Amino acid sequence: MTQGAILIADDEELIRQVLAGALGEVGYAVETADSGTRAWARLQEHAFDLAFLDIRMPEPGGLDLLLRVQTAKIDTPIVIMTGQTTLSNAIEAMKRGAFDYLTKPFDLNEVKALAARALEARRLASQLDQPLLAVHGRNEQIIGRSPAMQDVYKMATQSHQAYLDTDDKLAQDIKADTSTAPPGPAPHPSPGTQPTAPGGPR
Repeated sequence: MTQGAILIADDEELIRQVLAGALGEVGYAVETADSGTRAWARLQEHAFDLAFLDIRMPEPGGLDLLLRVQTAKIDTPIVIMTGQTTLSNAIEAMKRGAFDYLTKPFDLNEVKALAARALEARRLASQLDQPLLAVHGRNEQIIGRSPAMQDVYKMATQSHQAYLDTDDKLAQDIKADTSTAPPGPAPHPSPGTQPTAPGGPR
C-alpha cells in the first residue's frame, strides 16, 4: 500500500529524478511532468495527494497552474518550487493558495517531512468534509512549516514593520514642521476699516 500519490512537475530532469527517488523510497507513488501543460492534464485526470510545481517551467508556470487548480476547486495541496526565494513570489504563492514554498537546492529530509504534513492536512480536510484551504487557519502547526516559508513569514513581518516605522516617522516629521513653522504675515485690514489702536477702541 502506498503512502499517497504525488506529482512532480519541473522542466529539469535531474530535479524530477531526485525528488521522485527520495519520495518513492519512502512509499509514495510518484508521477512526473516536464511542463505545466502536462502537469495540468494529470491534475485534472488524477486525484493527487500532493503536487510539487516549479515556478518557472514552460507555460503555464507554477503560479499560473496553482491559480488554475484553485479555480477548478482541485483539492490537491500544491508546493511551489523555486531556485530563488523572493518576497514577492512567496507572497503571491501564498495568496493563490499554496500549501508551502520550497527553495532549491532541496534538503530531502525537509521534502519528506513536508510531504507527510501535506498528506496529514489533506486527511484532516477530508475528515471535516471541507476544502483544504478551509482548515488552513485551524492547523497552523501543519501548514507552511518549511524553513523557506518561515523565512517568508519573517520577511513579510519585517517589511510590514519597516513600513509602519517609516509611516510613523513621517507623521512625526510633519508634526514637528508644523509646530516650528514661523507665523504667517498679519492679515491686512479691509478697505475702509480703521486700524484698532493698542488697548482696543475707545
